[in-house]
Amino acid sequence: MLREGVRVKNMMGCIEVIKSKWPLAYAKCSKGSIDTYVKLLDHSELTARIIQYVFNDRIEVLKKSILRVLPLQELKELDMVEVSYIAGLIHDLGKASSYYLEKNIKEYDEVKFELSFLGHEHLISLILSRIAIDEVDTKFKLIYDLLAKIISRHHSAMVLRHPLTLWGNTSSNLITDIRYSKKGLELIRNEVKKAVLGMFNTSIINYVINDLSKLCRSNICVKIINDFIRELEDHEVRDSFSKVLSDLTRRLTSFEVIGGVSKSLRDRAELMIYKLVSTLSGFLIIADNLAAQFECRDSDDRSSKLYVEYWLRELKDRLLGLGILK
Repeated sequence: MLREGVRVKNMMGCIEVIKSKWPLAYAKCSKGSIDTYVKLLDHSELTARIIQYVFNDRIEVLKKSILRVLPLQELKELDMVEVSYIAGLIHDLGKASSYYLEKNIKEYDEVKFELSFLGHEHLISLILSRIAIDEVDTKFKLIYDLLAKIISRHHSAMVLRHPLTLWGNTSSNLITDIRYSKKGLELIRNEVKKAVLGMFNTSIINYVINDLSKLCRSNICVKIINDFIRELEDHEVRDSFSKVLSDLTRRLTSFEVIGGVSKSLRDRAELMIYKLVSTLSGFLIIADNLAAQFECRDSDDRSSKLYVEYWLRELKDRLLGLGILK
């Protein structure tokens, strides 16, 4: 069932709702009361359904175009529509981190308040990259690498949030954003480092097992969820995370994700993987914004509103079929 954001003006206290409904994708409060909140599970389901239902044909065309240039077995076996659905399903899972809950409560302003999840997209991406390193199945190693790259880019238009900016060499020519500042970069990096450790706790594991896993529609999704749970349950992984962070960030910013590719095909392979990641990231960004629009979130970002209005016109027939538009 598709759900809009829940509006409960002046009925319940803001912090009371946030604590009782956590994990949340969004919440806005004023004068000590909750105005609107969106459950993380509802937003995840809606985003996944949009990206699968609205873009399935485009994703299949993308796969065929890539295979014509790079006919590798790993890509032939890849169910890109399902991978895209899973990306939508877990793209905001980092928001469930206990670090964000504690920080938002600490920084709560009774006059006007909105939940903040700075850098949340990188939490899941780093954990997926960690799983990819140990994965022996080449098909799933590719899937984990793709998911990590796609999810890490779904807020890349925001200041300093693109993985190449956040984790790349600060002297690199890639950092051309006029909004770049070393202080801002370190702020986000430190937030991510602290927030990722907040993923390793029982409440998140229970949420993934009891709620998120029920939205899986394939054995691929089930395996990814199970691997993710095992990763969160492993105390050694948590304790050693900071030590392997540089390896994980290098993996996120590299496009060498298919092993055993001959030297003659390597440049072509990297180019095609880049095309795949950038296109599927674009689909995820659109689906995420459309879901937020349907959830009636308030935003002061006029540019995003204009893009959403364009996408609503462009994708109207598909969205009507999904039941979002009436």
